[in-house]
Amino acid sequence: MKANKIYHNLSQLSSFRKEEYPQGEVVGKLLATLFLSLCLSLTSCSDSDDNTVATESILRITSVQTNTGTNAGTDASATRATAGYTAISTPPGARIGIFRLTATGYSSNISNSSYTCTGTSWTTDNDIYLNGQSANVCAYYPYHSETEYSNPASIPLASARYHTDISEDQAKDICYATSQSMNATSAPWNIKMEHACAQLVLKITKQKGYSRKFSLAKVTLGSIVTKATINITTGNVTNSTPTADYSYEPTATTGKVVPIPEEGSGDPCTTAALLIPYTVDATNGLTVTLYIKEEGATAAKDVSCYVEGLKGVELKAGVRYAVDLKLGVTGLQTKAILLEDLEAKNSETITKDPTFD
Repeated sequence: MKANKIYHNLSQLSSFRKEEYPQGEVVGKLLATLFLSLCLSLTSCSDSDDNTVATESILRITSVQTNTGTNAGTDASATRATAGYTAISTPPGARIGIFRLTATGYSSNISNSSYTCTGTSWTTDNDIYLNGQSANVCAYYPYHSETEYSNPASIPLASARYHTDISEDQAKDICYATSQSMNATSAPWNIKMEHACAQLVLKITKQKGYSRKFSLAKVTLGSIVTKATINITTGNVTNSTPTADYSYEPTATTGKVVPIPEEGSGDPCTTAALLIPYTVDATNGLTVTLYIKEEGATAAKDVSCYVEGLKGVELKAGVRYAVDLKLGVTGLQTKAILLEDLEAKNSETITKDPTFD
């Protein structure tokens, strides 16, 4: 009710004349008092999406952080681990999705509300209100507008190539913050997110003194989990059964190959993939097939190996696994290196796969 209308009605109530109403002065004051109390009660309610209690505030975000590792020297292996949290602050325009779940005192849930990083703060066009009663809120990054991301209990995951300079790869690297109970008196939210996937990094060189010039054209990972969903309210992953091989090219440009250097002559040919968490085959380990193209050749040839150091290993979300592969006259030499929070299970083998002719 508008203020001028309230005061106008109050003025009318207090202007009763005694000759028109025998007890006008007393009754008028009484009515005015009751009317004023009613108006104050009405104006204490909010115009937001929830009018169940008088106390309420807008959800505020102080920072958004992801659990990341240190740069291992190559851009493909710089984004995984448990070494601490790093704030998402660049580039400006990065977005997260937030859910407010259904709770007592709230008329509905809020699904996948987009918040945008301005460099120093997080803003939204759809404020989320919290009242005096508690509701669970959860979040994920990076933001997706597709309908598949409207249900926090079933956010899609996919194993995929990963490169820090390719936006479509980054979009698959889902991070999340599980449900947190908040209300109008809660402190601004400092969101700490965890990675939903593991990361496999392949570092490829050729044997020292091996004069033939090779480049990497494609990678195939055998019998991995290719698709799953995650409930970001709890962090539980479902549908995670190894079902298929996954192949990818090392760059975003179709058909572009990456040179493989001689060991010790500089940075290795490095490529990485996001992997949905699962337990690697306990008999052979992870099967890796490289499609190698020799200089002057019209087609690539494949050479495979088992990464035996990963036999029976549970690939965990938020952990980076680095594998050194060396191409030589006897095939591939493999050395699996488990980084960060896993116990070392390093092994070194020379596979019995056919030599690369």
